[in-house]
Amino acid sequence: MNQTKSILVGVDFSDGARAALQQALRVATQNGAVLHLLHVIDELALDELARASQSPPAAQRADALEWGRRALLRWLEPVALPENCRTEVAVGIPLDTLLARAREWSADLIVVGAQGGNTASPQAGPLAVRVLREAPVKVLLVDSNHAQPFQTIVASVAFTPTCREVVEQARRLAALGAQRVDFLHVYDPPWHRLTHVLPALSANQDLQQQYVNMLQTQLRDYVGELRGLEASCVLQEATRHRCGISAYAQTHQADLIALGMRQPGGPRNDRADSTAERLVRELPCSVLAVKPASAAPAEVQPPIAEGSPAEAAPGALPASA
Repeated sequence: MNQTKSILVGVDFSDGARAALQQALRVATQNGAVLHLLHVIDELALDELARASQSPPAAQRADALEWGRRALLRWLEPVALPENCRTEVAVGIPLDTLLARAREWSADLIVVGAQGGNTASPQAGPLAVRVLREAPVKVLLVDSNHAQPFQTIVASVAFTPTCREVVEQARRLAALGAQRVDFLHVYDPPWHRLTHVLPALSANQDLQQQYVNMLQTQLRDYVGELRGLEASCVLQEATRHRCGISAYAQTHQADLIALGMRQPGGPRNDRADSTAERLVRELPCSVLAVKPASAAPAEVQPPIAEGSPAEAAPGALPASA
């Protein structure tokens, strides 16, 4: 199991960052993980100010670093930090610096606020989405309203190796105070996709029930023993994986969706967002994205969500009785 040992929290002084810190503290305590807090001052903004004020860039950066350190100390005053917590204020490009520090500190979980400073919108901000896409490790995007332990967790299960870690991480987060966790498998019925080839399938209720029963058994076997959790294994029919997760999460008022991501086999289609990216853009919900154990560094192709239409069906259609 990919136990969390080093956590990096991006701090931008927003409500989302405050909620992210609270969630990171819980995970750090549970796992005995080292906690790193990082605030990045945008170097491009500083350079623009230096040009406008005709002041030396070095002096502008030194002043900004001093201000940033003081601001971070004030922001952290109400928080009881663990002894092994490290804080840093840096000047750089926010995304690049965050990913560089994650590599330097061997972080296996990055936690950031979903909305950034834009609390007027429930959708995730562009920086949070890019972290989700490009970080090679687990990413937890925390909604600004989720400072308390997650109450309803939906773990998307796509029967892939990475989703085994999704199941384990959902269990661990649920143990921090959740009221329930649902292990959800979204499926597109094969009789819908084969209606023009095998039209009789659409009317074969017995065969359809066999298929659903097979999936239910496969899901329960995949998730394993629920170990005392208030949990359930759920099937959701949907033509699109994302739509199925979104509909279920909204209906059951989930405050966290956990799902796996995988590296794409070819060049990224910039017009096609991953399931995780689209979910955080559409829902006022926190998202935990689990990356493959062999995930490549952040510079290579970004991941797309597991369970997307490109994946094979979880099982073959049972033979007709």
